[in-house]
Amino acid sequence: MNKDAADSMLGLYPLIKLLSDGQFYSGEYLGEQLQISRAAVWKKIRKLEDFGLVCHSVRGKGYRLEESLQLLDAAKLAQIVNIELQSHNLEIDLHAQVESTNDLALDAARGTRPSGYVCLAEQQLSGRGRLGRRWVSPFARNLYLSMLWRFPAGAASLEGLSLAVGVAVARALEKTSLQGLSLKWPNDVLLHGEKLAGILLEMHGDSAGQCSVVIGVGVNVDMPQAVASGIDQPWTDLKRHLPHVDRNEIAGNLLAEIYRSVRMFSERGFLSHKSAWEAYDAFLGENVSIILGEKELTGRAAGISARGEFRLDVDGELHHFSGGEVSVRRKR
Repeated sequence: MNKDAADSMLGLYPLIKLLSDGQFYSGEYLGEQLQISRAAVWKKIRKLEDFGLVCHSVRGKGYRLEESLQLLDAAKLAQIVNIELQSHNLEIDLHAQVESTNDLALDAARGTRPSGYVCLAEQQLSGRGRLGRRWVSPFARNLYLSMLWRFPAGAASLEGLSLAVGVAVARALEKTSLQGLSLKWPNDVLLHGEKLAGILLEMHGDSAGQCSVVIGVGVNVDMPQAVASGIDQPWTDLKRHLPHVDRNEIAGNLLAEIYRSVRMFSERGFLSHKSAWEAYDAFLGENVSIILGEKELTGRAAGISARGEFRLDVDGELHHFSGGEVSVRRKR
């Protein structure tokens, strides 16, 4: 991470917390709370726009953010996870700003942290999706989290893991009473056919022996239109579909469901999730195209195999595809 940017965000975060409710606060009050001068408060206010935060100043009232923010709270997250799982081994590591939550979890994988280490951030500077695509990560608007899990049997034991995580994400989001969720093989969560969340798995260690997997998940909660211009596919966010969105509640449910799902996967493999994934299958029976680099193959989506492979029926002949560079698109 750029050190100057990181230091700047750390210096601004206490101010952002004070202003997060969207109410007016005088420069004098903010200075007292932060133990700095009113002039120093003004300098910090001016820097907020560097992080996509608009702050209004009104004579006689003070300062307030243009829109209130729901900041993540590690204590609230732990409470939700404890209620959901009764007992757990999650270590919740919460940051204001990082380059990538997956990068921090990969660093943890190189150390001694056990399965269940979780990194969350209010903002990513270099968030990434599958195939190296940029993941749009505005401050305190969406959810960006990564969980570390260690597997003893190598890469062969990971077949279908991204699908199992997709089931967990869908189940967590359904707790908000959302309807219309589906899963697009191998790693997208859709709402009414538009992308709501994505999953990125990255491995560290021995592909034939003990290895660690970082499970990255991004969920669009309240995506500002101004920063979404670079998204190259139909997308949506939770705020469009729910009257009230609690980021801590959603994040806590995600952590609990992912932990529960991955633990089951590590014990019983993908077959423990196959029927659940099939119930969410977005493309079953539809005409789709498989993209393999410069090649394209068109057929009818025929579900998934026992190993989590995508099955394509081309004129009565079944073709199987694993992850990697393969992309699936609905044929218009």
